Amino acid sequence: LNMRYNSVISFILIFLSILTAGVHFEIQDVDTDAGSLNIYMNNEIDCEVYEFSQFGCVEAGYEWDGQAEECILPEFDDQPSCEAAGFNWYDGEISGFQIELDGIDSLISASGGLAEDIGFSVYTGTNVVLGFSVTGATISAGEGVLIQIDFDTDSIGDICFSYVLLSDYWGNSINTVTFGSCYCSDENPSDECGVCGGDNSSCEDCAGVPN
Repeated sequence: LNMRYNSVISFILIFLSILTAGVHFEIQDVDTDAGSLNIYMNNEIDCEVYEFSQFGCVEAGYEWDGQAEECILPEFDDQPSCEAAGFNWYDGEISGFQIELDGIDSLISASGGLAEDIGFSVYTGTNVVLGFSVTGATISAGEGVLIQIDFDTDSIGDICFSYVLLSDYWGNSINTVTFGSCYCSDENPSDECGVCGGDNSSCEDCAGVPN
């Protein structure tokens, strides 16, 4: 029996969910009295590997771990092996960013960090900070505070990433991005899963234990 797959349907079935992370963001050092926080970034050179569905994992020739419910993939430690497997190689170079935060009604300014070290031009809006280079400079792989944000303390709540856009040297969008937990206010503390005001259910395993 010959089977033919629509290329779009095949892609959806094989590559489900998100990409593995090359860039990870955290909200750190929140001072609600002073009205400041740091956006911390861990930026790693990495192969943009998709998370497979079970069907896609087997179809692509990999082994499916039924207990962990994940596809067992080899390590793609270099660009040739990554691209030979049909994935994209992320080189760690960031030429611009746009970060939007929920829970802050008035963002006053943004400065410092890696963005200032590289010489990025930085602009702010109500709850957004935008940074880029007019000279073609890029932030290379590494980790540290990307930017410090100052905000109005009159009206703040739980602070979360609502939108992040990164661009590479060529201006293309960088998709390998993940985020840490929100900053939870004292009135709405975090549960063990990192959810503000949560009940620990969002990260329970099969035995009902948060992990």
